[in-house]
Amino acid sequence: MFITEYDEKRHLAEEREEGVEEGIVIGREEGREEGREEGLEEGLVKGREEGREEGLVKGRAEGEITGILKTLIGFVRDGLLSLATAAERAGMSVNEFEEKLKADV
Repeated sequence: MFITEYDEKRHLAEEREEGVEEGIVIGREEGREEGREEGLEEGLVKGREEGREEGLVKGRAEGEITGILKTLIGFVRDGLLSLATAAERAGMSVNEFEEKLKADV
């Protein structure tokens, strides 16, 4: 009987050890999945923030360009600047500036 009890205890200890090892494997898999989900969420938040900032910068730049063009167009229409000078200040050819003038930006 003594050997049987020893075998049973050893068998239970082995099963427990196998359970612990299996638990570690499962825990790692679950941890990786949770980590991926958390990382994805953090990445989305950071990406949105960066996208907003890029959008603001781009929008400001486009607004400044539009404002400068409208001002130059106004000066040309009021006779305060020549078409050639306004085009040069806008960094455009005379033909490009004339198109903007016709389109009234």
